[in-house]
Amino acid sequence: MKKIILSVLAAAAIASAQSESHTHDGFFFNLSMGFGYQSVDYAYDSKLYDENDNHVHEFNLSGTATDLDIKFGGRIANNLLLHVTLAGVTNLGRTEVGEDDDITANLSILGLGTTYYFLNNCFATASFGMSEFHIGSNIATFTASANNIGESLVSGLAIQVGAGKEWWVSDNWGLGVSLALLYGFDFGEYDYRDASTSVSIRFSATYN
Repeated sequence: MKKIILSVLAAAAIASAQSESHTHDGFFFNLSMGFGYQSVDYAYDSKLYDENDNHVHEFNLSGTATDLDIKFGGRIANNLLLHVTLAGVTNLGRTEVGEDDDITANLSILGLGTTYYFLNNCFATASFGMSEFHIGSNIATFTASANNIGESLVSGLAIQVGAGKEWWVSDNWGLGVSLALLYGFDFGEYDYRDASTSVSIRFSATYN
């Protein structure tokens, strides 16, 4: 993955020398933030107990979530951009598991993707890569401090798709709004299984 990221950065640096105003060429950078709905399904075979000392094997956490997405790369064809994608969704809700665990959940993705711009600056985007799933009592967008469940869940796979529209506000900067779907899952080494599905509205700033 490191070599792929470096290759994308090198291609973006070369392309940036050819960038023109109000065109989707050259270096590409996109920062999106928003909110939406996330549903997390989590199954665990041991180590979790309720207030009656019974094993807790599964739970669902659904509700409002924050969303952060960063993309950077460059043009590979007319109106087509290749980029590295780093995104994360963190649930704002909490659920009680056992007597002392008041927990929430986070899913993040590191992968590669493409974005294509149509007429009127509408766009579609898709990314695929590695996921990392965190469940704990104190979780930021891309990090977590797990509590009595395991320090971290091993990586799995995730896919993200989205569509939206941008408006030019300068020669190379655009502001936009989009709708995104992020799905990811993991299979941990301690007999747990988890999956997350989220739908988010995002507001973005793009340099291209």
